[in-house]
This record gives sequence, structure tokens and C-alpha cells, in this order.
Amino acid sequence: MLESAVFPLNFDRPDPCSSTPCQNGGTCFHYLGKYKCECTDEYSGKDCQISQSSLRPSAGKQTLCHRATMS
Repeated sequence: MLESAVFPLNFDRPDPCSSTPCQNGGTCFHYLGKYKCECTDEYSGKDCQISQSSLRPSAGKQTLCHRATMS
């Protein structure tokens, strides 16, 4: 009785992980009606949709960075 008075639980909410939102081998964790994906090392993003290799500069290509200066 104390538990329901202090922590009203609603088990009728759908499980947000049931739609398998995590892509590319990510693991879905359900917490209070929301979800969080734990991605593999190769992917990132809310749903593990961003390939880390797409964020790295291609081999053989130089990337130039310029620091902005404030006057």
C-alpha cells in the first residue's frame, strides 16, 4: 500500500524498446517510459545511426583546420 501511495506506477504504458529503435547492434534500455541506446564502438547518435567511420577524415586526404580569432 505504501508503495502505490508514494510511487504510482502505470504498467499500461507501451515499452519504447518494443519498436527496436536502436540500430546497428545497439542495445535499448527502457527507463520511465523513455529509452536510451547503448551503441557499439562503431556507431553513435540517439539511435546508433551515425557511423564513426563517416566522421573520420578519409585516409590520404588532408584536413585543414583554421582557428578563428577574436579581435
